[in-house]
Amino acid sequence: MLFWTIRIGMGLAVLILTGLIGERIAEAIDARRLPPPGTMVGISGGRSLHLLCEGDAAAPAMVVEQGAGEPAILWRALQKKAAGFSHFCLYDRAGYGWSPPAPAFQTVEERAADLHDLLKAAGVKGPYILVAHSYGGLVVRAFSRAYPRETAGIVMVDAIEESIAFHPDYLRFIRQSRPIVAAMRAAAALGIMRLVGAFSRGDHEGGAVSREDERLAAAITARPSFFTAIAGDLKSIEAAAATPSNALPTGMGSLGDLPVVAITHGKPFPGPFARLEPFWLPGQKRMVSLSSRGRLITAEKSNHMVHQDQPDLVLAALRSVVEDAGRRPRP
Repeated sequence: MLFWTIRIGMGLAVLILTGLIGERIAEAIDARRLPPPGTMVGISGGRSLHLLCEGDAAAPAMVVEQGAGEPAILWRALQKKAAGFSHFCLYDRAGYGWSPPAPAFQTVEERAADLHDLLKAAGVKGPYILVAHSYGGLVVRAFSRAYPRETAGIVMVDAIEESIAFHPDYLRFIRQSRPIVAAMRAAAALGIMRLVGAFSRGDHEGGAVSREDERLAAAITARPSFFTAIAGDLKSIEAAAATPSNALPTGMGSLGDLPVVAITHGKPFPGPFARLEPFWLPGQKRMVSLSSRGRLITAEKSNHMVHQDQPDLVLAALRSVVEDAGRRPRP
């Protein structure tokens, strides 16, 4: 019995070691095979972030703040279309995509400051139209509060508003998600998530994601660092919820007459995410109520990934905010 126990233990150790080495090799191959499609821009603290912009630099600048666990590269197809009427930028938050992780935990406000540093260092001219998906809603709200004169408009694509993010049931959901994210990080370190990704790629309707962008996203989401970044996003929500100023009736602040469009999903959340449904729509309504020029749109054919399910709807919202921002007197 002891003999077989030792043999099994040694076999498991060999498998784990093989997985660890294999993942390191795969990441090294990715680094050579998949260079950054955009530019690595130096920001404060000797750090750098990856930025990919397209369109006329003199046109209104738009920047996407991605969701937790969402590669910015998946917005690439929509970026190409929006570049016809804007200077449309994608970037990777610290720890995602091609951006190195931050040296320490970052609050939502510090992430907004990173984005501000990045845009300034890259010479992207403001004021900016901020586009948020999911978790990105909190970062965009923090940005608009810290830099109101540099915010020209906001488009929330099924994005988290603070009355959603700070809801007790949502915070409970986050706490329950922690061990799952930790387990996925461990699986990624052994190369398991890379194998899973190889069998789960699929096309999206309307050409929302190209095969090349899917390939890049699959490589990005297979790395342990990707799940470390997700864990940091979740931790930042809990930290924001514990900030006294966010408990005020206006949360992260009123939006005055800023052009704001919130697009919410029409199809209910599936599975374990269904518990978020009761307070999701009220949060979307609250978001648009913070501005005298707020507007709510329901994407009837979409779940949470509206920009992939109905990209033309999102594109129309982006164009409308560009036009509204152009008519708004500068503060």
